[in-house]
Amino acid sequence: NYDFWYESSQLLIKQMKEANKKKEEKIKELQEFISRFSANASKSKQATSRKKLLESMEQSYEGYSRSVKTVLKEAESGELKNAKIYGPVSKLFKTQEKYSIAIDVALGNSVQHIVVQSESDAKAAIECLKSKNAGRATFLPLTSIKLKDYPDNGIEKEDGYIGIASELISCDS
Repeated sequence: NYDFWYESSQLLIKQMKEANKKKEEKIKELQEFISRFSANASKSKQATSRKKLLESMEQSYEGYSRSVKTVLKEAESGELKNAKIYGPVSKLFKTQEKYSIAIDVALGNSVQHIVVQSESDAKAAIECLKSKNAGRATFLPLTSIKLKDYPDNGIEKEDGYIGIASELISCDS
């Protein structure tokens, strides 16, 4: 009778240890999940925060000269509401990531030139800058821009040639 009781109690202890081991494994698994989830939540918060910062910088035209900022803000809300101002060159085209540095280098400070519909829109923006003593800006009236055709001079056969910049970008018409 004692042997039966002893074997039963040993079996019960063994079953309880196995059950506890499974519970501990499940707890560990859940803790790892929570840890991964927390890390992802933290990354998500960081990404969201970065997105908000970038949006805020974009809305305040961070990185543009004072004169460009003035024209763009006035075009949105102020005295240049009636002028057709499309924005700085940098905002008007897209390119593949692999070409972006080359295009940025090729454009240089021209990325801050402001594209407008006509010379009269440029003149209105210039008057706005003068009245606010906000500096100078370069304007590109679409009515004055002429397309330039590049003759076939053999450069496309040169080592490292990828294409003409205007062929590597896209923009809305």
